[in-house]
Amino acid sequence: MCTTERYLGRYHSTCGSSTWVVDVLCVVKVAACCVVAFGFRSIGTEGGASGEVEGGVSGEVEGGVSGVVAEQHRRYQNTLLAQVSHEELQTNQSKDAQAEHGQDHHVSETQRDIIIIIIIIIIIIIIIITIIIIIIIITIIIIIIIIITIIIIITIITIIIIIIIITIIIIIIITITITIIIIIIITIIIIITITISSNTSVIFKSIFTFSRAFLHPKAPGQGLCTLDQQQQQQQQQQQQQQ
Repeated sequence: MCTTERYLGRYHSTCGSSTWVVDVLCVVKVAACCVVAFGFRSIGTEGGASGEVEGGVSGEVEGGVSGVVAEQHRRYQNTLLAQVSHEELQTNQSKDAQAEHGQDHHVSETQRDIIIIIIIIIIIIIIIITIIIIIIIITIIIIIIIIITIIIIITIITIIIIIIIITIIIIIIITITITIIIIIIITIIIIITITISSNTSVIFKSIFTFSRAFLHPKAPGQGLCTLDQQQQQQQQQQQQQQ
């Protein structure tokens, strides 16, 4: 006879040894149960994999040694399930690793793009600042040149004006000096002349008297005036003849 016992949460069949016919039937049933269980496992159904099929040959068979076979089959199935679970775990881990690697690669590419953009922005800012600094320096240089030019022009104009003023002043001084010198000389000459004329009036009078007496003597035919008289007489005769 076959009896059914619950072992480790499952029902297992054990068979007695009352008659050999019953034992043969029990073995046949166990074999059929194993065939059905392997069939269900190959199909991939839950019942075939677990060895527990509702109704019919469920692995719970009375009599024989079906309990031992069912326990071995259960262990084999557990081993297969553990292998499948381990493979699925490795597959999932590999997929996760690939996903993480892809994500890391995507993150690294994104970070690289961000770094390149930041570097480009920094370069543009540096170029703009450099251009602004160059423009400011050129503007300052131009302003300094303009200021220096204005200062030079003002200095030149001032120097020219100062030279003109100095020249005018020198001319005025020279003119005034020459005028004063001339006035002094004329004054001296006048003073000397007046002095000389006042002191020598007698001499002039004596000379005038002597010359008059010499040129117009009282005796006829004497003196220098006789020649003049003869010439006058000759001119008168010539006029009368004409």
